[in-house]
Amino acid sequence: IVLGFVGCAGLDELVNPSTEIRTARIQGYNDYKLCQLYFDTFTGSGRSDEFRYPGYVEIIKEVEVREINCRKFPELSKKKDFIREWVKEYEKQI
Repeated sequence: IVLGFVGCAGLDELVNPSTEIRTARIQGYNDYKLCQLYFDTFTGSGRSDEFRYPGYVEIIKEVEVREINCRKFPELSKKKDFIREWVKEYEKQI
């Protein structure tokens, strides 16, 4: 029974990470992976807007802190700023 609880707690933390864990993960990504997430339209798409918002804000914040030009990667150069636009629209609604 104890192993079941531990397994469930670990899975819950993976699926529903705390703010601290989410921030640590994002800060641990290399520039390319962070930029992939910045342009990705799939990340969190199966979750509610309330769940997606903090993660998207953290991605934008980390890109700005590192002063990354995500367009420097050729395969990402023509991508749309999906997350930034999504956050602006979401913030208009709240």
